Amino acid sequence: MAPYRYQVVSVGWWRGKIKRWNTTFTLPSTDDTTALRGKMLQAGYPNPGDVAGACSGGVASIAVYNSTGGQPISNTIYFDWETPSTWIPYTGEVWADVPEGTTIDASGESAAVVIGNMAALSSTGKPVTTRKYLHAVPSRSAAVFTDPDISTASQAALVALFTTGWMNNPAGTSPATVTCDPWYLNHQRVRGRKRPVTQVAAQSFSAGVVAGAAAGGGAGAPQFQ
Repeated sequence: MAPYRYQVVSVGWWRGKIKRWNTTFTLPSTDDTTALRGKMLQAGYPNPGDVAGACSGGVASIAVYNSTGGQPISNTIYFDWETPSTWIPYTGEVWADVPEGTTIDASGESAAVVIGNMAALSSTGKPVTTRKYLHAVPSRSAAVFTDPDISTASQAALVALFTTGWMNNPAGTSPATVTCDPWYLNHQRVRGRKRPVTQVAAQSFSAGVVAGAAAGGGAGAPQFQ
């Protein structure tokens, strides 16, 4: 049976404005919405003092699609992302050892990265990974914060939360192992947008060279998000 695509829409603040972004999961059934929301809430870091209706962000909705796309099979809405007074905050259990009073990272692009390591290599012999970027993370501003960005305990909690079955590639294949990068990585909080075919074509080439490859997009190990 073909897997299903789950699109988690998260919301937060960036430069005083509301910002949404997507995190996509590939799962074998349509019954995982509640469990997935629970995991995303535990993985998100709440700002000190966050309460329902007055918080830094949370999980706004989760939609389920067939692997081929099209209209959603279901779309569960937890609050109106455009109305901050309705927002429900993260619970942040995986960050239990972060120093009390540490604020949420405000840069917008810092992310904790959970990595699924596939058993097979790519056709060029490189490791293949799946990745989930978690943008609601604690800042490094606390005086008692020590390297690395993510403590051993929080790394272990994230790996235990997103086990292999939650880190499938788009075909539904589970990785052999799951790890967590101990350092934050920069990653844009992406929302898909439709662009005209002519615009896509124009942006695909730069001086006769594929733009993605010129930027190094074709040189690294294959990754699925």
